[in-house]
Amino acid sequence: MPSAGGDPHAVAYLDEDEVNDGLRHVFVRWTPDGEHVLFPKRQKELWQVNVDTGAQQQIGTVPGDLVNAAMHPDGRQIALTVQQGGSALWVMENFLPE
Repeated sequence: MPSAGGDPHAVAYLDEDEVNDGLRHVFVRWTPDGEHVLFPKRQKELWQVNVDTGAQQQIGTVPGDLVNAAMHPDGRQIALTVQQGGSALWVMENFLPE
């Protein structure tokens, strides 16, 4: 929905098979370029959707339940919060096309 007002429009829908793993943590995050939104699917997958075209692209899969994601302002790195036994810090690099 435009911040100045106007009608909202849907950019993505999750089918039943995309959430039937008990998607517990739902979030959306804008990318720095303002052209995409990040969101989880199947609890372990990070996806982005183009807000103008609706084209979706899987960015990666994590080893636990994806809780949150935050993209660096340069658009080249993502910090992830994952729920699993133990703890670890992961970095994804070179996942976006040049």
